[in-house]
Amino acid sequence: MKHKHHIIPKHAGGTDETDNLVELSVEEHAEAHRVLYEQYGRWQDKLAWLGLSGRIGIEDLIRLAASKADKSWVKTEKGKKALKDRWDKRRASGKDKAWNKGLTKETDKRLEIASENNKHYRELGVLSNIGDHMRGKEFTEEHKAKLSEIAKNRPKIRCEFCNEEHIKQMYIRWHGDKCKRRQSNV
Repeated sequence: MKHKHHIIPKHAGGTDETDNLVELSVEEHAEAHRVLYEQYGRWQDKLAWLGLSGRIGIEDLIRLAASKADKSWVKTEKGKKALKDRWDKRRASGKDKAWNKGLTKETDKRLEIASENNKHYRELGVLSNIGDHMRGKEFTEEHKAKLSEIAKNRPKIRCEFCNEEHIKQMYIRWHGDKCKRRQSNV
């Protein structure tokens, strides 16, 4: 099986012109991207090399590409306009609206039926609330120790007003703008 390889990769500004393409076997294609990665250090070449050589699967490729991709174009005027145009087109086609948007149990029979079904299934024990599967569960001491160790390593933020340390998520949600010393300084 032959692959078409871009001598100058598209992610580096290469084109689909015939003088920029060469046919290679899968192994040669992987090797070409390995050489490009070692020469220029671009993450796209590394992913191409690892994927073509079979060292990582498609799920890992997608995950790594998504984490490495430069999303800064969204912050440019051109990017903002492109996203706005895309969303406007979606709205015009009606694809972004949920079937129940703006409806209540009082105004739509389907929601009333769904609500009654939920109550019925909860009574039967078929449907549970979020977290019900963990309620009342006993943890082993080993598991508790692991959870405690993980909690110790969470990043913390120190409040500039009261000098207390808080886990980042808790600081943002509960402490940040609501710090009592901050309010007394304002």
